[in-house]
Amino acid sequence: MATIADIGLSFLVIWLLGDALIDNAEDIIQAALFSALVIGAGEWFFHKYLDKNVFPEKDGRAVSGNNHR
Repeated sequence: MATIADIGLSFLVIWLLGDALIDNAEDIIQAALFSALVIGAGEWFFHKYLDKNVFPEKDGRAVSGNNHR
């Protein structure tokens, strides 16, 4: 769900800024959509990486680096 929201937000930001900054921006909607999809795909893979390698879970709980008892 967060990835879909990121795609939508990226699309709006790229489209509105591109329309405001570029004169005669006829294809800015297509470029913004393509860019948002690429950003969304990259974020999806990045979040999968984080879930697997950075935030490992053990028995349903997050593992902390502090194992002192």
